[in-house]
Order: sequence, then structure tokens, then C-alpha cells
Amino acid sequence: MFFKKWPDLFKWMPQKASTVSVAEYLPGNAEKFCNQMNENYGINLLPLKYMGLEDRYIRFGLGRTRFRDNLRKLHRALNSKYRPK
Repeated sequence: MFFKKWPDLFKWMPQKASTVSVAEYLPGNAEKFCNQMNENYGINLLPLKYMGLEDRYIRFGLGRTRFRDNLRKLHRALNSKYRPK
């Protein structure tokens, strides 16, 4: 599973009955992280700060047709910036 490879960065909160999942970005400042992923790698993530939550949560849309490919792209981006456990 993707989030198990990044225990210092994310704490995954499994969805109950939705195509949206939420992860806590453990270093904090999810908005900055999401902006960096977008600007540097073309990966669009939504910081949940804009939905009234603290700036440490990120929304992952699971229902996208290219979700698996985009998750791989995120993994490669994180690999270039951090080292997984």
C-alpha cells in the first residue's frame, strides 16, 4: 500500500463509502506540499484547509480513471524528494 511506504509523511484515513480518501500530512503545511507537487511534478492534490480543516490534511480522489498512474507519479516525485522506509 502506498501510505505504508511513507510513514514519516502520511497517516492514511480509510474511506468508509466514498471515492475520496484523506491523509494527514505529518510534517504539516499541506498547502505548501500540494503546491510543490503541482508546480514541480504536475500532481494535483487538494489541501483540506480550503474545506475548513487544519492545514495538515490532503484529499486524494480515488475515482479518477488514471488514479493508479497518478499514484505512481506521486510515488516517483516523493522518491526524488524523500526516501521511503
